Amino acid sequence: MKHSIIPLLSTPIDPVLNRVELNSLIEDCFKLATVQVRYQISKIHKPGIMGDLTAKDIAIDAIAPLFTPGNDGLIHHLSNSFIDWSPPITNEEQAKFMLVSVLAHRVKQHLHNLMRENDPFFARILDSLNYYIKKEKLIKIEKLKVCYISVENPVLGDFRYLDYTHLSSAPSVLFNAKKLNIKAILDELTGINEEAVAIPLLALARRIKEVNLNIDRPVIYCNETETEYDIDCLTKTAYHKVLEKLQISYVSKGKLSSDEAGMIEKALVEMLSDIKDGGVKPGLFHYFQIFNEDMPHEVYKSRYHNILEYLLKVLKLELSQMLAPKSN
Repeated sequence: MKHSIIPLLSTPIDPVLNRVELNSLIEDCFKLATVQVRYQISKIHKPGIMGDLTAKDIAIDAIAPLFTPGNDGLIHHLSNSFIDWSPPITNEEQAKFMLVSVLAHRVKQHLHNLMRENDPFFARILDSLNYYIKKEKLIKIEKLKVCYISVENPVLGDFRYLDYTHLSSAPSVLFNAKKLNIKAILDELTGINEEAVAIPLLALARRIKEVNLNIDRPVIYCNETETEYDIDCLTKTAYHKVLEKLQISYVSKGKLSSDEAGMIEKALVEMLSDIKDGGVKPGLFHYFQIFNEDMPHEVYKSRYHNILEYLLKVLKLELSQMLAPKSN
């Protein structure tokens, strides 16, 4: 880094007085966050959540809240983290470690938000979790812009903040959506030292989805209405509704031939499979290439892209509506 960062992080940043140092810090954070985006995407094996965004686009969106001034015109996010950091920061290396940690947390949180936006199943699980947390009177904690869940209040003692790797190491049976018991998960992860722990909400939703959709009869369970959703049934219903839209809006009006419609139908099947796995692949052109390797990208872009993009939105909307809680 070009400048010493302790003076910049130890107190709220004035965007006017510290303009040169701030610009340099933002540039460094952007580079570090871009690396983190690529790393996290490779870890979760779901490049589809990026859509048409690049790693740089996601990095910018992820770190932007860290540099948003407060009502007093000063930037407090990083200085708050600096002050709360344990053990206290006393040198540049420790300050750099803190900064990288904060950026990594922000990137992970932002990617999980993208998963929610691009994945109706993930969104349904998350909504159900929020209801469960409220019902069971669990505590939500925000640390480094990441939401955690615990049974204990962090002001009452020391906490150990866990991540997805801890959740993935716990027995899969704990994440059965129909028999979910977050307190049991926390007890399992507390370990023999009985140190209070907190688990990240979005990572928990991701783990629950992975476990419950990786079985012979994949289901999602809504705690609020005690409703069990058969994923295969939902996806088939949504698919057929989108095919109706394809026929009515495009084939019957002569905008697409039956052969072209067949190609889109096959692409939709592949997209639906990827939605269940966490998100469609970026660009959508990939889904046409599977069945027509010789199609030029220019032809796809001018003739099929808008149609496929529209039908994808319809597909996600149908799934979201079917997954919405229904009153008893």
